[in-house]
Formats: sequence, C-alpha cells, structure tokens
Amino acid sequence: MWLLGAGASRAAGIKTAWDMIWDFKRSIYRSHKGVPESALPDNTDARARRLIQRFFDDAGTYPPLDDAAEYSAYFEAAYHAESDRRRYIDEAVSSARSTHGHRVLAALMQQSLCDIVWTTNFDRLVEDAAAALFGTTGRLTHGDLNNPTNVLAAISESRWPVYGKLHGDFQSRSLKNTITELQAQDATLRQAFINACRTRGLAIVGYSGRDTSVMDALRAAISDGGLPQGLFWFYRGDGEMFSAVSDLITYARECGVEAHLVEAQGFDEAMSEVATFLPELEGLAVSFRKERAGRRAALTAQKRGGAFPVIRTNAFAITAYPQIARLIDCTIGGTREVRDTLEAAGKRGVATRIRDGVIAFGDDEDLRAAFSSHDIVGWNTHPILEARLIRESGERALLRETLFRTIAERAGVDLMYRRGETLALADSTSTPRERFRGLKDPADVHGIVPGTGVQWREACGLRLDFKDGRLWMLLEPRLVIHWNDEVGGEEADRAKDFTRERTARRYNSQANELLDSWRTILLGSDVGQVTLVAGPFLRGIGASFTVDTTSGFSGRRV
Repeated sequence: MWLLGAGASRAAGIKTAWDMIWDFKRSIYRSHKGVPESALPDNTDARARRLIQRFFDDAGTYPPLDDAAEYSAYFEAAYHAESDRRRYIDEAVSSARSTHGHRVLAALMQQSLCDIVWTTNFDRLVEDAAAALFGTTGRLTHGDLNNPTNVLAAISESRWPVYGKLHGDFQSRSLKNTITELQAQDATLRQAFINACRTRGLAIVGYSGRDTSVMDALRAAISDGGLPQGLFWFYRGDGEMFSAVSDLITYARECGVEAHLVEAQGFDEAMSEVATFLPELEGLAVSFRKERAGRRAALTAQKRGGAFPVIRTNAFAITAYPQIARLIDCTIGGTREVRDTLEAAGKRGVATRIRDGVIAFGDDEDLRAAFSSHDIVGWNTHPILEARLIRESGERALLRETLFRTIAERAGVDLMYRRGETLALADSTSTPRERFRGLKDPADVHGIVPGTGVQWREACGLRLDFKDGRLWMLLEPRLVIHWNDEVGGEEADRAKDFTRERTARRYNSQANELLDSWRTILLGSDVGQVTLVAGPFLRGIGASFTVDTTSGFSGRRV
C-alpha cells in the first residue's frame, strides 16, 4: 500500500499543508491589521513570516508554530463556513494535472504491484492518471467521505486497485478540515485503513504527519500487529522532520515492525527511483528524466553578428546514470585506503567511502575478495539519489571516477590527476594530430618546449557538475606542462612563454573546433547520444551512462 500526502501533489501545482497554513495565517493577519494584499503578496519572505507568527504568538489563542493542530485551527479561523472551505480547496486543485509520480503509481496498480492507495489529499490526480493509463474510469474503486463503504467492500472482495481518501474529496459535502470534524473522522474509512494495515506493508510519501487522526490510526494498526511487510516513510532530508514522524518510526521498531526513513528529493523523484528498479516499469524512469530535461526551443538561424547571441558552453548533459551501487559495511578506513585495497587485490571495479560504508561498482566476487580482510558485516545496495549529487559527495565522486575511467578506456587515452582535477592526455598514437581541429603550429599534440627539457602535451580537463536539475560533464581543452624538480627558473619562464604563445590565438572558432575534437575523441561520436558502460560487471552491480553529444547553449529564452 501507499499513503500520499500533500507533497505528492505539489509538483502538480497544488499547495502543501505548509503552504496553506501560511495562506491562512497571512489572510487572518491582514484582516486584523488592515494590511493590503500588495504588502504581503506571498509566503516566501522569511521576515514577513516572522512578523505574522509574532502576532499569533502574542495573541495566545492559536496553536504554537509547527503544532499538529495548526492546519485545522487556522483553516477554520480563516474560513468559518464549510462552503468557503470547499471553495478554497476547489480553487487550489482546479488547475492541477497529474505528474510523472502519479503515472508511475498508476503503472504500479496496472502491474498488480500496488493494491491500495490512501491519501489525505482532495485532488483527483491519482484518478486522472489511472483513467489515462487504464483507458477507463471504472477499474479503480474510489471511496471518500460520501461513499466510504465502497472502499470496505472492494477490499473485502479483493477488487484491486482501491483508492481511499481519508479526508474526503474536494467535492464531498463534509470536508474534514477543522478540529471538530477531524476528531469525528469517518469511522468506516479509518477502520478500513487499519484493517488493511494488518496484512500489508505501507510506503508513505509526500506526507508531513501533521494529521493526528491519521497518525493515531497508524499507531493503532502497529499496536494491533499490523504492517507485517514494513513501514517506509519517504522524506526530503533537507529540513527538520516533524517529531510525530520520528516518534512513529521509533514506536514501530519497538513493536517489531521493520520501519525505515527513506531519503528522496520529492514525490516524482521517489517514484522514478522505484520505477528504475522494477523491470515491469522499464522506460518510465527514462521518460521522467527526459521530461525533467525539458524541450529545446526551436531557434531561427541568424547571421553572425546579429542581435541574437547564442553562446555555446562546454557542458554535455548526462541524461542517464546509475541509480544504485553496492554497499559494503566493513571496518576499512577512508577513501584512499578503499582505493588502495581494491588496487592491491588486483580486482576490477570502482569504490569509495561514505558514512554508511564502501559504495562500489564491480563484480560481487571481486569486491568480496578485495575487502574480505576488513571484516565485512553487511552486504546491501545503496541508492544514488539526486539530492546527493547536488553537491560534492561520495556518490558524486563514485560516478565521476567511474565515468571518466570508462571514457578513458573506450577512447584509449591516459588520465592524469593533478590538484583535484582529472585530465585526459593526448598522444601521437591514440590521439594523433589528424584527429584535432583548431591546432596551430606546432601542430603536434605533445613535445619538448624549445631550448628546455620540459615536456608539454595537449589535454582536456574533465569535470562533473550538477546544475538545473541534471548532471553535466564539462570538457576544457588546455595545454599541460609536465613540471619536475629539475626545471630551473629560465626553463620555467620559457615553458610559460610557450604556453601563452600556443594558446593565445585560440579564439572562438579555434576553441569551438578543439572542443568538438575532444568531444569526438572521448565520446566516440558527434551526433546523438552515447551510452558508456563500465566493466561490464556481469555478476554484480555495474554502471551505465548516457551522454548527449550536443553541448549546452545559453541565450535568450524563446
């Protein structure tokens, strides 16, 4: 089973409970203070939120900040009549459209991988996604506060899939949104939820845990021996968790339930991760990444020097990358020791160290043999989440080293590591000068600086970065000087002069040609997308990357 909260609808344009609470607070504050809408146009200003919250704290008649009763209390205070509350919800969901996450959920239902979905939401996003996939509105049994017996009957007769709305649909005549109404939540739906928990596991996503009635139902189910297949609560991991959630996870574990917090950036991202590992849903994760990447605008070709400049960048989009790695829990030290151990064992693979253990790509037998002397106590898998790639992390380092090694092996070039950067080196065998465009005299790709014993070489810096919701590989053509301790001051000056003279005239056209040359050498193509497979590792967890050979461009939005 799955339980969806407001976060599962946020990507579709529907406000979360947090958003709504601050809408209510802002509305009440403006009413009391006579503040115009233009003075407090939205909830994004932290200073305005502090001012508003101070007003309610001084009043002393409202729940404290982040209290579980905030949503109900402020909703009722801002909209006294049920009809007004219904109108607010109606307007909040009227323009929403199902997202990728809802489509994955519908696909889980279609493949009999999900029997029941529960929600505290008022929208029809799940019904819309299911109807689009099934081709009919009749297959999904739906029940809300108007017809709760539908859910109970469908579950008892095993008519899957079933969709139960614990707080009612926005069209229901009795919306459960005030303290009094929440305390009297429909007994039939609540009992159906508790009964369903007796024989199933539950995954919760996009839900803050603020509804006391739902949390009480979960506790009741756990205390009654429920959730035999576990409780898995997805959370963003970039903010403070609501205390009721951590308390529930602790209580579940005390009762013998396998309960876990699962870090995910959002509902769509979490469902994309699920789709990645299920063969029945092959292709859905790829379609999500393409959807996130967006569409290129159609640009009208213009003459050079016109009024519409478009600037080419040296960044190439990585449209697919590994979503899981091997996780080895052992007593080894840091990243350097991990790499030295793997190399000393003579085993193929790539590994690094994170807080939870060693993460790696490679054949399981090789990895076990390499780390067996370090007391392996756990052998598991580790998800590579987008949230962990935004900044430098062990997961990003693992992807970077694996990708660059794979590129070097495929292209037949050597890699050099210098001051934290990776360089692909040109040579006369694998990358002769005939493969380069944009080089000027001397046209060789390596040699000796005249009048010295200092070696120089054409090279390309390799970098991995994360911007605008995706991974990019950056290529930076350059000249490398191989310095050594014997190089004196005069030789060093000549080498620096040589570098300046050789690269000084690499203007736009030459720089563009050099970038194209390295792109073709390293990726093996200058058209379409290229798939790079590490290994291959046939009896473990391998790594595959897809890189777009068209670099990113910056320019005016159209």
